[in-house]
Amino acid sequence: MKLDSAHLRHVGLYGKDAENIYSLLARDELDDIVRNLELYRVKHQRYPDSLQQLEKENPKLFITDPLQDRNIARDPGTYKFRYFYYIPKDTTYDLFSAGVD
Repeated sequence: MKLDSAHLRHVGLYGKDAENIYSLLARDELDDIVRNLELYRVKHQRYPDSLQQLEKENPKLFITDPLQDRNIARDPGTYKFRYFYYIPKDTTYDLFSAGVD
């Protein structure tokens, strides 16, 4: 089931369960990224160098970490990175969210 990202982002900014909402969004978006990474690998025989490169093939893909967006909105001076963490390796990759803490 696909979550309504726009609605959840709005509710998450102002709701009492914001961390849970943003965690659900991050999980859903990470699932989409994983599917797109595997499709990219099949098409190009390698993983992309960055999530931005993956986004060029699918502009509708969310590569920004909703938990980081929330932190930046609260304290833009402290938080700089908006994207999920992605580290490509030879035959695999690391992909994760910043998490709620």
